[in-house]
Amino acid sequence: MQPQSHGPSVLVTGATGFIGTALVGQLRGEGRRVIVFSRSKSKAVSAFGSDVWVVDRLEDIPAETEIDAVVHLAGATVLGIPWTQARREVLVSSRTGVMQGLLALMRRLRQPPRVLVAASAVGYYGVQQGNDSLDEHAGSQPGRFQSDLCAAIDLEARRAEGLGVRVVRIRFGIVLGHGGGAYPGLAASSRLGLGAVLGDGA
Repeated sequence: MQPQSHGPSVLVTGATGFIGTALVGQLRGEGRRVIVFSRSKSKAVSAFGSDVWVVDRLEDIPAETEIDAVVHLAGATVLGIPWTQARREVLVSSRTGVMQGLLALMRRLRQPPRVLVAASAVGYYGVQQGNDSLDEHAGSQPGRFQSDLCAAIDLEARRAEGLGVRVVRIRFGIVLGHGGGAYPGLAASSRLGLGAVLGDGA
């Protein structure tokens, strides 16, 4: 079902995740028209109701659809599961595969979106070497998986620039919040006496 509101839409992938759910709620509160792309259509419909247009195939979005912005948050969870070789392949493909689908959609739309916001993580910067600071000016660390994963997302996202789309790459740190993100796992481990200091703030 398509949403009843009018005007350009915001397309969100990974909308049923912790950050995605909050984002969709904010967009709806602002009166924005929202399209959700989800592998589980029933879960997304249950979460957001009938005033959000939920698709499980990007091909189902007609070429004449007005999409002002795309926010790409989709990807298999990095928490709680060992990073075996098979899991690493899933982590990469679940993100870049959806991004490739989004690029195909942008090429098909009569008017491409104005902006693409693509999420990765601070893992892009790798691991601090000595006293060197890591900030947004630092490069990636090829050969280190978490850096390669984020760089792969960046590479696919930047292909949208060739379509005239402004690309914004956001790199999340640890996301904390009641009811989701990394907080529940960190809280549980701390209660068991397994807590640790995550960095020194520098």
